[in-house]
Amino acid sequence: MSRRGKFRANVLRLADVGAHTGIPSSDPFFHDHLILAEGDSWFSIGGFPPTNLLYGLRFKTHTMVVSCAEPGDTILNMAKLTRNAQYKRALSRNGYPWDLILLSGGGNDLIDAAGKIVRKPSERRPRNPSTVEGYVKKSVLAGILKDVKQGYRDLAAVRDRPQSQAQGKPIVTHTYDYATPRNEPARFVSFPLLGPWLYKAFTENEVPMEQWLPLARYLIDALAEAIESLQKGNNRITNFHVVDTRGTLTPPRINDIGPTTHWLNEIHPNHDGYSILGKKIEREKLYGLLYVDD
Repeated sequence: MSRRGKFRANVLRLADVGAHTGIPSSDPFFHDHLILAEGDSWFSIGGFPPTNLLYGLRFKTHTMVVSCAEPGDTILNMAKLTRNAQYKRALSRNGYPWDLILLSGGGNDLIDAAGKIVRKPSERRPRNPSTVEGYVKKSVLAGILKDVKQGYRDLAAVRDRPQSQAQGKPIVTHTYDYATPRNEPARFVSFPLLGPWLYKAFTENEVPMEQWLPLARYLIDALAEAIESLQKGNNRITNFHVVDTRGTLTPPRINDIGPTTHWLNEIHPNHDGYSILGKKIEREKLYGLLYVDD
């Protein structure tokens, strides 16, 4: 097992590379590795929450991570080239020769649709089923997961276009750790800004509290299994690697308010949580792909 690197990445937004930031446009070539990151709030810079997974990564060499990510983005939006000019530009003929692509996606697609996935009381037979499957509209969930998988395939296809300088380079992504449904939105200072997400879907659809944790795990497991399936079988994405982060962080209790040991709010880890997830991603995938001679 590789020892953790000592170097923090130089993490920038793609829009700032070569801009008036004190970093010359040729600066990426002074790094040993160049990584392109695309995703949701787990990878976004300068948005909210103010921390992300990229800041928690450590490398064995000088590394630049350039992010196209936007908070709240979905894998479907990321994959639409008409709405994702930055990712398309980064992987164009005029882009950089990336060593690896980091993707973070699917979580927002799932939580944004949670209210549609969970059955209303009038749609449940019996009203309070004994298993979580009775609370789920499986056809709706299946449709969301199908779209998530296609989104990943579309992003990989951009990597492999003839003009791309990153054809066939490794793509690394992650599953999402188990979120605890609780009334803790993303906040700016002390003011609620966005969310809560699962809590709202479960309370509005009158899901009994004793089913909240099992139901949340069921949904997150379904998303994880969909993403993991893309690295398997005859139709797998080439050089596509998934790190399973489920069960890594210390979960809050349902009634916890405010930040907890590893979580900033209902669905976002805090700095310590992201650092732990970063170690797992480094250990399981990044180092083996970047430092092949170790």
